[in-house]
Amino acid sequence: MLKTSVAILFLAVLLGTVVAICPPDMLTRPCTCTQYDGNFLRCENITETIVLNAVFRRTGVVPFSHLQLVNVTFESIPARSLITKQIKTISIVDSNLTTLFNRPPPPLNILRAINLMNVNFQEPFPWNQFKPLKNLILFVAIGVKIPVLDHSFKNNVNKDLTYFALSNTSTVHIDDNVLSKFTNLEDVRIEKNPLTIYKRNYFSRPSNIITLYLEYV
Repeated sequence: MLKTSVAILFLAVLLGTVVAICPPDMLTRPCTCTQYDGNFLRCENITETIVLNAVFRRTGVVPFSHLQLVNVTFESIPARSLITKQIKTISIVDSNLTTLFNRPPPPLNILRAINLMNVNFQEPFPWNQFKPLKNLILFVAIGVKIPVLDHSFKNNVNKDLTYFALSNTSTVHIDDNVLSKFTNLEDVRIEKNPLTIYKRNYFSRPSNIITLYLEYV
């Protein structure tokens, strides 16, 4: 057992200088790593945050550009992993979390995209955790409860956002001018929500939006 642990530790140290390849399976289990525009870490059926933390710890300084969580049920993603693992995109599918991150993300993170599909958050949607995500340019939520799009979104999400989509998010109200400061938006899609009206003043004037899809009830 000790020899195995030493071997794993040696591999982790060695991989610290070879950051362009996936670590061995023994270091990423129960997650899997594949190469797709950098290291892509996929974790399924995890029920404790400690499991994800252990994977990050065992793999040392090896970065994971993309993190995908599928059918997980735990508290949150460790915010420091955005820095230590250099995560650029997060995708969460068919999962239950208390909140998105365990604390506000470090300001030097390089996270660029968040995709959420059929994710249940026990706490209200955590827009307040988005403030430090200064590189975020894409946000997609499908099957996630976001009842209102208001100042908490406007005041916290990066104004350089270019792609924004809400689908089946139980959104019943959108504040006036909520997207007016997002002058780099190019693609906006809001659909499958109980909304009966959309207003021009949601958006900047003039607007750089190329694709706009707004679905009515």
